Amino acid sequence: MAMQKTPRLFAAPQRADESVRVIRIDERYTGCSWHFHPELQLCHVARGRGERLVGDRLCEIEPGEIVLLGSNLPHVWRYDKCDLGHIEATVIHFDASVLGNDWLNRPELRDVRLLLSRASQGLQATGLLRERLAQRIVQLAASTGLRRIIGLLELLHQMSESREMQTICGAGFQPVAAQLDVERLRRACDFITEHAHEQISRDTVADVVHMSGSGFSRFFKSHTGMTFQEFVSDVRISRACELLGSTSRSVTEIALECGFHEMTTFNRTFRKFRDTTPTSYRSMVAQLSKD
Repeated sequence: MAMQKTPRLFAAPQRADESVRVIRIDERYTGCSWHFHPELQLCHVARGRGERLVGDRLCEIEPGEIVLLGSNLPHVWRYDKCDLGHIEATVIHFDASVLGNDWLNRPELRDVRLLLSRASQGLQATGLLRERLAQRIVQLAASTGLRRIIGLLELLHQMSESREMQTICGAGFQPVAAQLDVERLRRACDFITEHAHEQISRDTVADVVHMSGSGFSRFFKSHTGMTFQEFVSDVRISRACELLGSTSRSVTEIALECGFHEMTTFNRTFRKFRDTTPTSYRSMVAQLSKD
């Protein structure tokens, strides 16, 4: 049975006419696929609950949260546990060289330089800082041109001066850095996504990126926070959720199409990744669509 190709796991590049890109989410939204991108990301969730995986750390999403992610830090946001199903969030993408390649070397920007370095492990705003940043994010999202860049600088300045920015990832987590690593991880993840419905092995994917099996395992875990098999399962379950919510196919048909040949394995894996059963998930989506 042929499986429809799922979307790529990497964000589209920033528009050439935008140094600071703002994405507004105000709709029924289940979240994004696992991905990473060279731009830094600042995300404010005004409304919505679920879970997010940043690097090697899985956490609950809380309304009002603000997270800063460094370049090429793998992440995924999932809102499928949201009670209301309607998400309000602002996502800001920007390049560290937004004002030129050497602007961060200015002595006045020492604290901002340190902030962006810490962001390689992911940072989360806490305490009163969240409210102050949320107001500035609203202002930035409504601005354009130079005012938007000034708004970003004000946000970075405020975060760099605060002690309420807490690290998210474990100290040993390594975000994707070298261009060779980026290309290898890109090829590996694209191959897994395209063939997840098949019985693929770690060694098969390792061959695709010209690595040994054991070396690929260490490489993949260190750059994604997930084992090879965990990632395959995550891709399969994400596809199953899409089919459960958009088709009337039986659960058994969907399990087979997504690469699960035993229903016990499918149900166990689904509960692990979504904390519910496939049937309950389908009912929840159907109920939300009626509201």
